[in-house]
Amino acid sequence: MKRILLLSIGVVLIAGCSAGTNDNAIDKPTMPEATSHVADSFAGSWASDCLVPDAKSAWAEQHFFTFSGKNATYNRKAYYKASCEGTPDIKEEKHYTYTLEEKGQIDFYDTDAGTTFYDVYGIEGGVTLRFGHGFRNHQSTDLKNLGDNAAHRIPDLNLYIVYKKK
Repeated sequence: MKRILLLSIGVVLIAGCSAGTNDNAIDKPTMPEATSHVADSFAGSWASDCLVPDAKSAWAEQHFFTFSGKNATYNRKAYYKASCEGTPDIKEEKHYTYTLEEKGQIDFYDTDAGTTFYDVYGIEGGVTLRFGHGFRNHQSTDLKNLGDNAAHRIPDLNLYIVYKKK
């Protein structure tokens, strides 16, 4: 009788564990793939407006991102004047691969420097993109170790550098 009872309990336990479960999916968050709706939202070219820190500034800059597949190219053009017209005085270009982590989190791997920075993002209506990194004008944030590892991910969106889809 004990054998039948133990055998019955064992069958119920085995059946319960295998009914409709996927061992690979247990406790693992689903990450967006390159073909997902979120990653597709990044595809294309993005540009900020010409940014002048304040009315008395003799400095202006503009930021650009282009996303294709899991690759991203960032460009910054800076000017020693209060407009983004003409030839830039400083040009910067960086090449990244990126990974979308949990909702609103993105990791950029700098393919030239071999480093990663951990950021946040927000896409609004498919036409406006913000990250956490970058010059923030008068928005205060504690910058100590910010973005250098996942535990110190940039916590909030930059309200100063706003990219618009081109």
